[in-house]
Amino acid sequence: NRAEILKQEATALDLRLRMDPEFDLYLKDHAFDSMPILPMAVATELLAESVQYLYPDFELSSIEKLEIPAGVMFENGARDLYLSVRELSRSGTQIKAEVWLSTTTNSNRKNFKAIAALESQRNNCLPDASRLPLRYDEFVLPSPEAQTMTVEYVYRNWLFHGPLFQGIGSIDKVGTEGICGVINAIDIDECLKDAGKERWLIDPIMLDSAMQFAGIWARHYMDITVLPVGFGKLSLFAAPNSDNFHVIVSVPNENKNGE
Repeated sequence: NRAEILKQEATALDLRLRMDPEFDLYLKDHAFDSMPILPMAVATELLAESVQYLYPDFELSSIEKLEIPAGVMFENGARDLYLSVRELSRSGTQIKAEVWLSTTTNSNRKNFKAIAALESQRNNCLPDASRLPLRYDEFVLPSPEAQTMTVEYVYRNWLFHGPLFQGIGSIDKVGTEGICGVINAIDIDECLKDAGKERWLIDPIMLDSAMQFAGIWARHYMDITVLPVGFGKLSLFAAPNSDNFHVIVSVPNENKNGE
């Protein structure tokens, strides 16, 4: 709702969005050396909202091949971001579109870019059980360790996130092949100075909190700090409609192509 439309056609959209840490309050809780950095999860939300705006009669089913050629920093407070959507293909009930975010109107300088897939009906987004790699109630972590780390400890010592990004509610199990726990929702009204009727499409705070489990695992077992650099595919089955969710980070020997 805050974005200015620069161009809109049946298969193309360009938007300008003014982002300001004084309005987008969550930015202050995602900062390095007091400099706010646009989280990958928030960029994903902005890409998703842009493509959904262009195709209101379709349902966003996935964001794929997200890459981050360059991050976005807020060195001097507010700045303009530019979001673009270009349709790539349309076949039957599905649309695929390229979507990107940049800090200039130069389409060759993309800071975040991805491919979005949309379906004509939400039912077409739902997978059969064989396509889901893991179910929380069926997840068995081989040889889990005796649980000693606490949420308070990891946020104080291992992670840089401020209160609005501290969505982990519990760390339930951790082992060499993965980690699992619970994340809690944080109301959008706490994240924006004036959210009005805005609602998340993906909920970037919960997405970021879920990815933090991978950071905890890497720090615990490899003694390194890791940051997300993209993903292979984020599948959307339904809008978030709960205050908490179970999270599984599986670290198998074989590569799962970022899914």
